[in-house]
Amino acid sequence: MNGWVKIALIATTGLLLLAVGFLVAPSHHPEEENAPAPALETPRTPDASVPDAALPSGPTLVEANRELLSPMTSALVARLRGIIRPDDEDSPDVFAKIGGSSTVSRAFLHCFAGNRVDLGDFSELESTRAFFAGGRAARTSPFQRESLSAGVGWHTGYLLSGHPPRFLREIRRIKPRYAFLLVGGNDVAGEDPFGFTRRLVRMVDDLIARNTIPILGTLQPRRHRPAADAVISYNRAIRAVADAKRLPIIDYFTAMQSLPHQGLAGDGVHPNVKMRGPVGLGCDLSEEGLLFGTNTRNLLSLQMLDRLHKTLDDDEIDSDTQTPELTAHGEPQEEVRILRLPYAQVIPISNNSFTHRFVITLEDTQNLHFRAVALCDDETGCPRRRTDPLIQVAGSSPSTPASEGNVRLPAGETTFLVQPSNRRSRTRLYLFQLQVDSENGD
Repeated sequence: MNGWVKIALIATTGLLLLAVGFLVAPSHHPEEENAPAPALETPRTPDASVPDAALPSGPTLVEANRELLSPMTSALVARLRGIIRPDDEDSPDVFAKIGGSSTVSRAFLHCFAGNRVDLGDFSELESTRAFFAGGRAARTSPFQRESLSAGVGWHTGYLLSGHPPRFLREIRRIKPRYAFLLVGGNDVAGEDPFGFTRRLVRMVDDLIARNTIPILGTLQPRRHRPAADAVISYNRAIRAVADAKRLPIIDYFTAMQSLPHQGLAGDGVHPNVKMRGPVGLGCDLSEEGLLFGTNTRNLLSLQMLDRLHKTLDDDEIDSDTQTPELTAHGEPQEEVRILRLPYAQVIPISNNSFTHRFVITLEDTQNLHFRAVALCDDETGCPRRRTDPLIQVAGSSPSTPASEGNVRLPAGETTFLVQPSNRRSRTRLYLFQLQVDSENGD
């Protein structure tokens, strides 16, 4: 049985234990020497589209329910192998932690380097735990290291500030192969998921340019509105970036939704952790331990490291085959037939007179969510006249173009038209996303 299935089964046992708060490490770190911020990676032009003969005549494959961990598809594995450093410079047993309070917390991953570890039914993870526990992140293991790029209350704007940017200081210091990029929790109050998407893409590109594989994660649930509603929109953005950039992602949100109290502490914001008196037991992966948010996050994080390690280093996991992906080149007039959902791609724009058509064929009625977000690039930077493209759903009601929205579509073929919001826009890059609107219970 898969680990994430076990979590779901455990969560339905109905055992309700006392939710206890979380432990955090100090957030202040001495700053490193000043240095110019590294240039962003220039997005690559997509490969040639799949020829018409390869297009299936049947309906689009709709994947409303994802796995909690990214499947190791052949496309993902090829992408990740292209990011890591040459063998003589690689640090396969080192990872970094970037984020806010739930990431800097000593309850998150630290305990895997100690003696309070109970893997429960997941004994197959021991070799991976030992592998990373033996890694050297400066003078300690990556599990126990207190990151220069994580702190209480840190949002993406703060992480991008400074010279070098704060989120890169840990990367410069320990040169990891992987980085848990767990951001957005402190951005939701700003209610600007489009701005957050742009900042997240910049951080992802900077990490990739430094041969570090970003591991993204959805935000944990929130107990109170409006933050609980905002988390849904921010999680869409995180998933879109992971899909468009072909990066691994952990769905903490879905895993915690089914836990008692959603796996949250009394404040309704941070994950709770199993306690024994004053001692946190975040690495207790027994059935009892996995009723808590931090314990569940630790399990999923270790499982992701296990999947990546055994795929990239040991070749123990065979990557799944997958139908060729269709891509848009950014030509002024272009049509792309989407083969499966969710779909996300970063698309270059050659001029301000473009019309991109994304065609999808559904077998059944579906509720879909769409969005188009203007991004920054090396050539134009972030010009003041950067505006988000507009999407019009052909034949739908209402048909008013918008940069984001939800639509209920009948079975059959539907076209999404993407066009500039105005002819003076200097946008040269945008992210297009289309997914089943499952977050709202559809």
